[in-house]
Parts: sequence; C-alpha cells; structure tokens
Amino acid sequence: MRPARRRGGTAARHALVLSAALAGACAAPRDHFYTLQALGPGAAERAGARTGVTLHVHLPPALDRAPLVVHVSAEEVLVLEHERWLGLPSEQIESALARDLEARRPGLWVNGRVGGEGAWDIEIDVARMSVDADHQARLEARWRIILPGEPDRLGEAALSEPVSSAGGYPAIALAFSRDVGALADRLAASLPHPPDNPHGGR
Repeated sequence: MRPARRRGGTAARHALVLSAALAGACAAPRDHFYTLQALGPGAAERAGARTGVTLHVHLPPALDRAPLVVHVSAEEVLVLEHERWLGLPSEQIESALARDLEARRPGLWVNGRVGGEGAWDIEIDVARMSVDADHQARLEARWRIILPGEPDRLGEAALSEPVSSAGGYPAIALAFSRDVGALADRLAASLPHPPDNPHGGR
C-alpha cells in the first residue's frame, strides 16, 4: 500500500508543478505591435505617366530598433521591450512616408517600379525619434533631394506632435504618424512639379 501512496503523492506534486508553470506562462507579458499609418488625404486619380521616386530612410542603429523608446525624465530613457514596432522604424517611416507623398503629389510613384533615367531620389537621415517626458513625439530629420540635371535640394525639420495620455501606447504610433505626415508636407513643398503638369513647375 505504501508504494501506491508514494506514486499518488508524486503525481500530485507533478500536477502542482505543471499548474505553477502554466500560471507563470499566463502571467508573462504579452508583446504588442504598432505601425505608422499614412494620414494624408486620399490620392486623386491622375492620368498619364507618373514620375518615379526612390525613397530611402536611414536611422542610427541605436534608434532603428523595434522597441518603443520613451524619455521618463531628462536623464532616464525607458525601452519598452514588449511594446514594439512591427518592423524596424526605418521601414515604418519609409512605407508611411511613401504613401503620404503620393497622396500629396498624385503625379509621383514612390518606391514603385518606375525608375531609371529621370527618376528622383530622396535620402532621409533621421537623427531623433523618441517620446519626451513632456509627452511629445519628436522626429528630427535631414533630407537630400537628388534631381536629374539640378543641384541637390537640402532640408531639415524638427517635428513634434502631442501624445494623448488617455490613448495608451497606440497614441505614440498615432503621434509619430502625424510627424511623418508633417515631414511629407515639407518634402512635397520642396519637390518640383512633374514636367507634364501644366499648372506648375520650377
């Protein structure tokens, strides 16, 4: 009889260990993922050829990481390992910015298959992408627009959008989406009009 009781006690202990392991797994933090969205007006249909634009966005390795980064004070930075971009920030900015530019300038085709001779190049270096302790999503960038037969066009911008304290972490992604939209406004204003546009050109 005693061996039977020992086997029962062992089985009970195994069940308790398994229950504790499952409880620990359920209590583990869940990862949440966020994306940047194009927030510009819907792109109007445009007949005829479009000008191809090649867009590249670069971030320093310390910034081009998936976890969200929040400044909790002037000296302390919090890296949110379980609140993450769905992909690298450089990829997120490049994708949203391409759609924002097309919405603002329907004659452009950004990062599509239009390219080669006559295509425009835009190189963007992002020096800062973080949320400050005052709940501002700050994006600082410099750009170079390379046009065939013209001097390069240079520019820079320090952008910020408020992060709603009631919106949780999704509000951070929304604020940065607005920053990217503001960057698209600056770039669109710096670009010439395609040569087939009868209403403007430089």
